[in-house]
Amino acid sequence: MEKKGILKKVFDLHYVTLVIIAYEYLSEASSAKDVVQSVFVNLYRKDKKFKTEEDFTEQLFKQVKNECYKICQTKRNERDFKGNPLRR
Repeated sequence: MEKKGILKKVFDLHYVTLVIIAYEYLSEASSAKDVVQSVFVNLYRKDKKFKTEEDFTEQLFKQVKNECYKICQTKRNERDFKGNPLRR
């Protein structure tokens, strides 16, 4: 199956689940949707070839989770920086 066909099928099957997973990390529906959409687009744009639909799906779930971790870490760092008394 070509890349575009795999993307459409995986999107239809897993979009809601991925948004729910991202929401569990981020607690913001709009941010969760943005992360999932961004990961789909980035994977589509990459020149990487996926052997199977399962390979693509596995990569998608990993990327969404990693992107959520990055966002959480950034928020944590910003919160820590704002609360730092030496910053004043």
